[in-house]
Amino acid sequence: MDIAKAFQLPVTELREQILNKAISPVELVQSYLDRISKYDDVLRGFITVCADTALEEAKKAEAQLSRGGDFGPLFGIPYSIKDQIYTKGILTTNGSTIYGDFVPEFNGTVEQKLKDAGGILLGKLNMSEFASGDASDHPYGMPKNPWDITRNAGTSSSGSGISASADLSAFVLGEDTAGSIRGPAAFCGLSGIRPSFGRVSRHGVFGASWSMDTVGPLSRYVKDSALVLSVIAGHDSNDPYSAKNPVPEYATLLTDNIKNLKIGLIKERMDPSWGESDVFDRFNSAVEVLKGLGADVTVISLSNIDYSAIASATLINIDAAYLNRNLIETKLSDFDYNNQIRLLSGAILPADAHKKINSIREVVRNEILAALESVDVLILPTSPIVAPKIPNKKGMDSTQEMVDSFGGRRQFTSPFNLANVPAISVCCGFSDAGMPVGMQIVSKPFNEQIIFNTAYAYESATEWTEQRPNLD
Repeated sequence: MDIAKAFQLPVTELREQILNKAISPVELVQSYLDRISKYDDVLRGFITVCADTALEEAKKAEAQLSRGGDFGPLFGIPYSIKDQIYTKGILTTNGSTIYGDFVPEFNGTVEQKLKDAGGILLGKLNMSEFASGDASDHPYGMPKNPWDITRNAGTSSSGSGISASADLSAFVLGEDTAGSIRGPAAFCGLSGIRPSFGRVSRHGVFGASWSMDTVGPLSRYVKDSALVLSVIAGHDSNDPYSAKNPVPEYATLLTDNIKNLKIGLIKERMDPSWGESDVFDRFNSAVEVLKGLGADVTVISLSNIDYSAIASATLINIDAAYLNRNLIETKLSDFDYNNQIRLLSGAILPADAHKKINSIREVVRNEILAALESVDVLILPTSPIVAPKIPNKKGMDSTQEMVDSFGGRRQFTSPFNLANVPAISVCCGFSDAGMPVGMQIVSKPFNEQIIFNTAYAYESATEWTEQRPNLD
């Protein structure tokens, strides 16, 4: 098989080609490494490339093919992970020079599960420092969107969005606290799911906010995200917050039949004045596609949703300040400037403010859960804007700029990390400027299957996954 076509295959088909010996694992890994070498000096999706170990693992996979035996669901598949996830014997920086020489002695649970499933690690992906979407500096290179290198690739899992979109990995893992999987997925034209809180272990993952952090996959195809989530999900005794709920074989159970599916359009997120009109045009066209597939679409109101962004940001700042309290005392000046402000702000907030914000969180969560009793899924744009230009300044110049920072795209993702519910972003078209637009699909806790089915039905009825950025 022409190796150039391998990059266009879903993971399940790529695995079959490997098992049928139409593609050599060594040839496949080398081809990905060649693409990384060719394109990543500009895109800056990687912090560490594991070329030698990846090729060594590929040779072992090729030898195993000759011997036969039990082949895992990701056998021979090259992947990459956000540098927030521990990798035994491999540099893990958390996007910061503070951890510029940190080499873990064990794999994070999700990394170990990917390896046990037969996957081959290509490298560790760039990210904003300490998984903060507000960080201004990127000490390992400024990440650039493959669709337009003058634009943001999404925060904080920027390298994850780049690597999957530019076909530098077959799939990737990111981490989403307040939108850091969904944002890069929307900006880079991908499928990216934030799983239910507790669905995936966080053991061996640098924390950003203990009450909202989630690890999940990004990929070009919904089916690939479904497959990878089934691999990494499940209870882990090393993570007391991981749930004991059974994990479905999401990819096997996928269906594109969504006839009579009840979809709720959120009234408060339908106004184009939130962002760019062409984004809402593409989203509205996607709604019509879902209607055409037989879904029952109705408009619902979430009257308290506008409180979500400021509540989410405040809680994250408080959590981050607590998690990094020792570093704030000893290495504050080593942090990115914006992170210094964020951490100090979180550290000085009084207990009554924390209590009030948690009360607001409960109101938002209960309202979302109540809405999901009347519909199967909620849908809205993932972001009201396409990927913006890469910022060229630090800090904020005015009170209004600070207030504005709690609006915009944060208001479209934050409600659902506050509610701890699963949410996916799937590409629903391209803006007038040729940039990807994302549609967000949300459901009840541990109801990822219906999210995948809705996204898969839409993907199957459209051709957006066939478009790729022009890197040359």
